[in-house]
Amino acid sequence: LNYAASGMPYWSEDIGGFFRPDGQHTDRGYAALLTRWFQFGVFTPIFRVHGTNGNTELWEFGAQTQRHIVQSAIRLRYRLLPY
Repeated sequence: LNYAASGMPYWSEDIGGFFRPDGQHTDRGYAALLTRWFQFGVFTPIFRVHGTNGNTELWEFGAQTQRHIVQSAIRLRYRLLPY
């Protein structure tokens, strides 16, 4: 957040990490990390999931993880867009 405020408005991260572990879609620990990463990403200028090992779509991580991310992060992101 401070980096963007200092004049570099396009600072971002690859939500979920660019290099992802094998078994990313079934690892419960990674699902928790991905959720937290989404929650952080809500407040950054570029909100994207990007990386290697393909299939980075949210629905690939299971219904429970998808539901939790949508409820805790994505809905907040869209509520904040007018500001």
